[in-house]
Amino acid sequence: MYTYVPMNHRAAASIKAIEEALPFEPPDELLLFIIFGSQVRNTQTAESDLDILCVTRTGSRQFYESLHKTMANARDGVRSATVFEHTPQTLEKYANLYGMVEYSALRGHHSGESIILYRSDDACDALDHILPAGVGGCPGDEDGHNNPDTNDTALWARRWLIRSEKAIADGLSYAKKHVSGDDGDGDYAWAVCDTMYESIDSAMKACLLHHGKLFPFTRDIRELHDMLPKKTRIHFDLGALEHWGARSGKRAGQTTDKHPAHCDYTRNDADAAIEAAQRVHAIVSKLLPPHPAAAALQNRAASPLPTILTMPTAAVAPRT
Repeated sequence: MYTYVPMNHRAAASIKAIEEALPFEPPDELLLFIIFGSQVRNTQTAESDLDILCVTRTGSRQFYESLHKTMANARDGVRSATVFEHTPQTLEKYANLYGMVEYSALRGHHSGESIILYRSDDACDALDHILPAGVGGCPGDEDGHNNPDTNDTALWARRWLIRSEKAIADGLSYAKKHVSGDDGDGDYAWAVCDTMYESIDSAMKACLLHHGKLFPFTRDIRELHDMLPKKTRIHFDLGALEHWGARSGKRAGQTTDKHPAHCDYTRNDADAAIEAAQRVHAIVSKLLPPHPAAAALQNRAASPLPTILTMPTAAVAPRT
């Protein structure tokens, strides 16, 4: 069933084309298809893409090729689409972690933040061990999962801290491979800085949850830092973080005046980023109490991240 939400002309046309083509080829591959983000909230700009959460049985490339073809052929469609690709196995890691895009997309249909364009007849059974009742359009108490209890918050904080630790480990591993120095174009230093920025971002979210603060979906560390109670704020060089934080243009390979090009990063930047990330992680680690599920989470921290596919779509045809 298609639910109409006021949108700009391009988005409405594109979403209608997607709905008419669902569930794509192969037809029995798709479990859940959700659109969310600015196009649904009607807060989009001319540069906004269409955010899609897709849950398939096997991660079939044939399915995603079919989706891409439909988007590209949608006349007056959006200029690009970001597809968060999941199978039940990968979704399990993110579906119930507050602050992740998957968490918001799966619950947003209760508040008009997302639209479920397709749900297979057996989706709720296939995702039963992953999604609580009332989430992702499955039967159950809708309100009970929008008001987390203290145990949920403590577990979320620990999981974010584990993500912070993993990002540091990934950055150090990459830096070790380039111990002789930068590789000329700064990609080594940029990759390390970007990973450490991700670590601090995750640690700040863990700290906020520890203090009972629910944060919006954002990667802006300054915004997260300002949400902390003044007496508990962690002191570090926010200006340097803005220099390191190239994440907003990472997926599309873009650079702006605010997020400098890769070649602007040096080995000194990488060293400073590593030091800052390790210090912030250590401070937050001392704040968080132990959690009975932490050991199991720690063992799974190295599991692979889901694919995020940014797709260019058809050029917008001029209106006549």
